[in-house]
Amino acid sequence: LAEEFLARFVEELHKNREEFIALMHEKNIKQLGEAAHKLHGACCFSGVPTLQNKVVQLEKMTAYAASIEELTPPFAELIQSIDAVISE
Repeated sequence: LAEEFLARFVEELHKNREEFIALMHEKNIKQLGEAAHKLHGACCFSGVPTLQNKVVQLEKMTAYAASIEELTPPFAELIQSIDAVISE
């Protein structure tokens, strides 16, 4: 059951990754925060602490970011963490 859940999680990560990239290009800070919040919930049940930390960091920063450029470093770290989980 755990393997099946993790496989589904990784499958969804591909979609999440594309969504995050699209929202970043659209400069949509609010929806980026909402997407991070949703992914945070999934990370809690999947045993991916590094990815979970990066998601939380981005989610918190979207709450007070004045511009999308402020989110570039945590966004890049999030994408790297997503890629690491996908490649494992």
